[in-house]
Amino acid sequence: MNRDNVDETTGEVMDAHPIVQQDSQMAAVVSRAEIDQQIATAKRFPRTVTQFKARLMNLATMDYETACSCFFSFPRSGKQIEGPSIRLAELAASAWQNLRVEGRMTGNDDKWAYAEGAAWDLENNVAWKSPARRLITKQTDDMIGLASAAAAAVAMRNAVLKVVPRSFIQPVYEKCRKVAMGKAETLANRRTKAFAWFAKLGVTAERVLLALGREGPDDITLEDIATLAGMVTALQEGHTTVEEAFPEQPAEMPDADGKKMGFGKKKKSKKSKKSKKADKPESPKEPEKPAEPEKTESGPESQFEKERKRQLDELAAQQDAEDKGPGARQPDDDPPPPDDEPTPEQQADDLF
Repeated sequence: MNRDNVDETTGEVMDAHPIVQQDSQMAAVVSRAEIDQQIATAKRFPRTVTQFKARLMNLATMDYETACSCFFSFPRSGKQIEGPSIRLAELAASAWQNLRVEGRMTGNDDKWAYAEGAAWDLENNVAWKSPARRLITKQTDDMIGLASAAAAAVAMRNAVLKVVPRSFIQPVYEKCRKVAMGKAETLANRRTKAFAWFAKLGVTAERVLLALGREGPDDITLEDIATLAGMVTALQEGHTTVEEAFPEQPAEMPDADGKKMGFGKKKKSKKSKKSKKADKPESPKEPEKPAEPEKTESGPESQFEKERKRQLDELAAQQDAEDKGPGARQPDDDPPPPDDEPTPEQQADDLF
């Protein structure tokens, strides 16, 4: 035991750091007094919702640049994510009044920077805390500091948007989008400025059109102008990166059948196998054989057999008549083989 911390008179062990403990207690007392004073002031000067809405609308739409900074937009998983930005939350906190807001960094690891934001409505006694994190792209002191600051800003925005009712912020958000869109008369000018701004980041016009899903600059609409303005804010606030928002244009894109085809080329219609076979020249067919007489059944014996039997009987009768004539051979004599005449069976085969 360190005897320097023991009271020689009473023998009581004294705190090793009495000054630090006193400072901590004093800070707690001062903080409590400040909060009590802020609550008393909030009750004495309550806010007016009508004044808040008018003040926030004037602050957010005072010029084109401010309106564009009040919302963000970026692609994620095939969808376009949009919402109120950090700047709009700051303006809302200022116009809402009687609001205590803070953000602090809670730590970081090899990949993420973590922070926590808090918002306390002193008049209504409503408080929210919201965590957030941001990706550290490089393990350097500057990038860690930037990621931590971005995480703290996002955490504060989320906390403010929890305290201030969204029904008051939504009309201002929609108005800012309309200001960013402009009118049909300003479409060409703002489209040119958008291409020029992204060109400074190394983003070509083809990549911008690919991100918007448009074929050419003339296909860009006023809604696309607002989307591009929101993507600028998203890049500035660290919600996305240039590579994620504007992916490189692929040299070849697979079609529905899995085959590759050049980007920007019209997809050729695939013919079915049947149509391909129809286009091929047909090979010459062999001459068809003469069809045999159709065999039809008529009772127990077919018509075909009856006709064949009748012809055989006629040939047999004719042969008998020739044998009985002059110069006919006797039954015992061996019949000479005919020179040219076919037998009855051969004649019958020749007929069919």
